[in-house]
Amino acid sequence: MATVLITGISGLIGKNLARHLLSRNYTVHGLGRSNPQIKGVSFYSWDVETGQIDHKAFDNVSYIVHLAGAGIADKRWTKTRQDEIIRSRTQSTKLLFNTISALRTPVKGFFGASAIGAYGLKTNETIYTETDRETDDFFGVTCKNWEDSYQPFIQAGIRTVIGRIGIVLSANGGAYAKMKVPHQFGLGSAFGSGKHYMPFIHLNDLVNAIEWLMTKEQLNGTYNLVAGEHVTNYQFNKALAKSLNKPFFMPGVPAWVLRLLLGEMHLMLTEGSRVSNARLSATGFTFNFPTLEAALNDLARH
Repeated sequence: MATVLITGISGLIGKNLARHLLSRNYTVHGLGRSNPQIKGVSFYSWDVETGQIDHKAFDNVSYIVHLAGAGIADKRWTKTRQDEIIRSRTQSTKLLFNTISALRTPVKGFFGASAIGAYGLKTNETIYTETDRETDDFFGVTCKNWEDSYQPFIQAGIRTVIGRIGIVLSANGGAYAKMKVPHQFGLGSAFGSGKHYMPFIHLNDLVNAIEWLMTKEQLNGTYNLVAGEHVTNYQFNKALAKSLNKPFFMPGVPAWVLRLLLGEMHLMLTEGSRVSNARLSATGFTFNFPTLEAALNDLARH
């Protein structure tokens, strides 16, 4: 099987994608700052700030999955942090492209991560497709810069797929693990009005979709990676409580409280619109967890 290089391999998606690809008999190389110690993965280090990168990471590589970047929700969005979030994405892409160009690595396909934040952190009745762009807020600007950084790969004739990833549901981290905690005590509630939408995808479906898009030679361009069901934050939290056999009666957390605690980042919890997965589905990709109920029931068993 082919060799795949994964950047950001120590993150939630990277680790699980690596294990998935190993189970499918791919050779997996990991590139990052810290070694996640995944059996079967050949790990190599890089430092985006200094431009240091281990060239052995690119030996025999056919596909690159680029997931690296400072965590969007890890710290408050100060101006310094915002600059770091954007720079970590654009500079890492530049380092990757410059390296494969210098080494003349014959890459067959490049998958670059992005996010549904490309449509902006706002709530309306639009069902966003890949041709829509909303870039007036920080998340929208971040995603635009992020996706623009992939242009050199496209211009070099490398088949490039950009995945706009929704809220990833996993039992081992991410949004679900954090949201589950108050629900375990019967204290879960909606955020703000609860009327905003939460485009989600089960981690299992996400790693399958990345492999699918990475290896299908006829596919390129941008794809929304979300399940097909549209649910509001209220519906999500109510279903989460039900999946854990817990009551759901608490009033929603007011938006002003979240704004006080998180600053501009509170918009991630209080705003959101619907996103279409029609383009991905049209490729023949099948979801194992197409509904929220199926996804939450699976996670509750872990």
